[in-house]
Amino acid sequence: MRYLSNVAENRLSMLEHQRDVTDRMLASATECERENEDADWDCVIATLTDTKSNLEHQIETISDWDQERLEDIAHDRADHMRQLRLEDA
Repeated sequence: MRYLSNVAENRLSMLEHQRDVTDRMLASATECERENEDADWDCVIATLTDTKSNLEHQIETISDWDQERLEDIAHDRADHMRQLRLEDA
């Protein structure tokens, strides 16, 4: 289980980095569109916006999964401690 957590943590870090890079690219494309009215940046901006949304969705999914995993671990530990107390009684 610890291995899966490390994999999820690494994936989350990579996705957050990709989101930050995409956000900077989106800002640059928006600035280029403002500076050069003759160029059509709509497709680039739309693609980057979709990419950023997808990355945010993946980040949210992994974060939710990890939170559920931590809650399950806490619940399992609490059950184990209750069981130990019952055995000692």
